[in-house]
Amino acid sequence: RKIKDFANGHGKRKRVIPISRRSRAATFYLFCSTLSERLGGIFVPFLDKIFNDLVMDLSDNFPGAIKEQNEAWLARERALQALGYFFTFSSGTHTSDGRGYMDKAQFDQVMTPLVKQLDVSSYIRFQDQDGSKKHRTDVEQQVFQYYTTYITEHVKPCLVKLAFSQTDSSNWQTLHHAILEHTHHELPVVRHATLLVIRSMFEQVGDEYIVLLADTLPSLAELLEDEDENVRSFAHKTANKLEQLSGEDLKQLLKS
Repeated sequence: RKIKDFANGHGKRKRVIPISRRSRAATFYLFCSTLSERLGGIFVPFLDKIFNDLVMDLSDNFPGAIKEQNEAWLARERALQALGYFFTFSSGTHTSDGRGYMDKAQFDQVMTPLVKQLDVSSYIRFQDQDGSKKHRTDVEQQVFQYYTTYITEHVKPCLVKLAFSQTDSSNWQTLHHAILEHTHHELPVVRHATLLVIRSMFEQVGDEYIVLLADTLPSLAELLEDEDENVRSFAHKTANKLEQLSGEDLKQLLKS
């Protein structure tokens, strides 16, 4: 309880601690992840109590100042890590009745802000400290460079764990369609990252996930003709991987 009070910014006498809320939250989430790793499923009820806080940090508007952005990145990374443990240990494979701990309301609550992490444009919010176009370009470039790491190491694993935790295939479809929407994003870096997530879902969630292949093909067909060379190349690699996983010849379907 005292540690949670610290994360909320209050000491014993409810005096505000002179550390930013996001920095406190990042420390608290790291503590929760460490305990989750050590204690496993028995720590799920506590993660359930901070579920709203974790979702809030994913939904929080990105700040303008660079220092605050760095704190926001760290808070989101740690929130995703803690959510990953919650998804893993609340799945049916870790409960006695096989039904899972996570309910539909929680799935609906976390899905949208989690998928929205794919949209890098929501992160490019900053104040032009010197008012120059060059400054804006430099900051955007830094964000784009970090974005790929953020998706690969934090967002993608969390989305896979969310899908894996679901016993209702209709939730898979809802999640998958929300991810597919980002294949139409104006930024190539987002389209590429979305393809990476889609490929990982088919590779890691399980054989049953292949039922969503048909829903994926129209978006994949568009990316095979993408104007960006990197996206187009990765789309072809993804198509080949999906052929291997499904055992079907997709070439004709992707042309139709």
